[in-house]
Amino acid sequence: VARIARKLLEVQSAGKPVFLKQHLALLRLLPLMRCSWGVPPIQYTSLKHIHEDRAVDLFVTDGIIDVLRGRLSFSPTRVHEVSEATIRHWDSFLSDMLGEVVYAVGGGLAVDAAKYVARKTGRPLVCIPTAISVDAFFTWASGHREDGCVRYLETKPPDVVVVDLELAGSGPLGIRSAGVTDVLSIATGRHDWKFA
Repeated sequence: VARIARKLLEVQSAGKPVFLKQHLALLRLLPLMRCSWGVPPIQYTSLKHIHEDRAVDLFVTDGIIDVLRGRLSFSPTRVHEVSEATIRHWDSFLSDMLGEVVYAVGGGLAVDAAKYVARKTGRPLVCIPTAISVDAFFTWASGHREDGCVRYLETKPPDVVVVDLELAGSGPLGIRSAGVTDVLSIATGRHDWKFA
């Protein structure tokens, strides 16, 4: 935890540290959460240090490819741009899959689609958050829109979550702060249901 905290402090945004005390508290809770409900393995590394020999289907949202230029150490076989959270849209990716592994880089929209496709195709899934502002990286469900509502469908959790602290720490402070509470709510959610 101390090593991770030092890394977070090294990443600067407008001359200020990019994390809050809550971020450090979250990082301390992750090992406990893994024991109690299966948080996927988390690797803290720069995207430049990811070694990937398999063919990659990369799922992103608009604008993420520009952010990734010069950061990725591998070239994806195919890039799938996710623009909506519907099963119809996600099903359209199934016939275009060329890779052996699915990567999702971005937020919940890209990750939910990648989890759906990875489950449908039986491929392993690696998720890389650009901001830790949603819990999609740690859950087994994908949120999709249907009849004006968000519905959740059992898909699969990522096999690995890769956190590039510089990338995740470069987002707006409000998004990063909101993300801490969203991820923490996963750990308390089961108990909240008992009290409700």
